[in-house]
Amino acid sequence: EIIATAGGVSNLAGNGVALLTGVRNGQLYKFEADIASLFLDDKKSQDIVVSNGDVVYIIPGNQISILGQVNRPGRFPLEKFKMNLVDALALAGGITPAGSDKVIVSGLRNSIPFKKEVDVADIFLSKNTLEDTYVMGGDQIYVHRFPVFYIYGEAQRPTSYRIERNMTVVQALAQGGGPTIRGTERSMKIYRRNENGVMEKISPKLTDFIQQDDVIFVQESLF
Repeated sequence: EIIATAGGVSNLAGNGVALLTGVRNGQLYKFEADIASLFLDDKKSQDIVVSNGDVVYIIPGNQISILGQVNRPGRFPLEKFKMNLVDALALAGGITPAGSDKVIVSGLRNSIPFKKEVDVADIFLSKNTLEDTYVMGGDQIYVHRFPVFYIYGEAQRPTSYRIERNMTVVQALAQGGGPTIRGTERSMKIYRRNENGVMEKISPKLTDFIQQDDVIFVQESLF
């Protein structure tokens, strides 16, 4: 009733608890209760009578930060002790069209730093049992921009393009409109950074997969 008098709890309370402090029989008194449980029929006995001078404090619920390519970046309270990643992204309005399918979740698990990259699209596309990553209070979720490749030289539309799932070299070439009348696909080159960050020039097969930040050079035909 006291909480209702104050207008109820705010959205930031999440799954927080009510903490009451005061004095009972000359002794300092402290009472902690789960707010939701006070409304359950089998838990009403946990509610208590508030006395003059008592202080009721609503502890904020566990919150997570969602940043990057989402429609409403910010901090959000968890509705439960933990929440699956897909529902957490929905709190932020979902991933923008410029966002990557892969999301980075970082935080603490058992006081140990935790970091995981999750392919959100694969959660729904996988033929295996639906699996999702759970997020907990204090976690940070970051959505990077979608990965791109670049194409230049004798291509119809030389520019940068989004890398679609399992995109091959020939599909990337088609995205760029294919070779011009002076170009050829037989001697294309790809400039790609290796594991040491060094740029290498390779001669790809048309069925090879495109990697992030690949630069495709369509050469001019010699004939």
